[in-house]
Amino acid sequence: MQLDGTRGDHVPRDLGTGSLTRDAALCIALVATALPFARNAREEVDRWLRVLRLNGHAGRALQGLGVGELRLRANEDAAVTALPGLGTRAVDLVVERSLAHAAARGSSCADTGDVLAALLSTYGEEMEKALAAHGATVAEVERRLARPLVARG
Repeated sequence: MQLDGTRGDHVPRDLGTGSLTRDAALCIALVATALPFARNAREEVDRWLRVLRLNGHAGRALQGLGVGELRLRANEDAAVTALPGLGTRAVDLVVERSLAHAAARGSSCADTGDVLAALLSTYGEEMEKALAAHGATVAEVERRLARPLVARG
């Protein structure tokens, strides 16, 4: 398996003239400075979650589920088995997909919930594993956000 930045879900390509909320823009900017130091996709996802859990709509949802700073279940061989990361390319993918998710729900402005949805479509199973290691599931996060994170169809 290879991380290619797509989960296989349909994400519209025509983004129009969307923008990011301040919380979403702050999260993306902070993570952009940390991604170059991640050794693999697992560490990239951890950096995204660490910032997202403190900001905006996604932060309230993640904290409400008890998603903390560190994983509850550490995987000892994770550094060996983790997929290669996307590096700084992840930032562009996440911004693009955040705006697409916002547009799909009828908004021209992407919030941190849209960023979380974009992370699921970008990192796929790696993101699901990270949520599980923090004691949460995609379905629980969706209920907290009161909207779907994964395209179904």
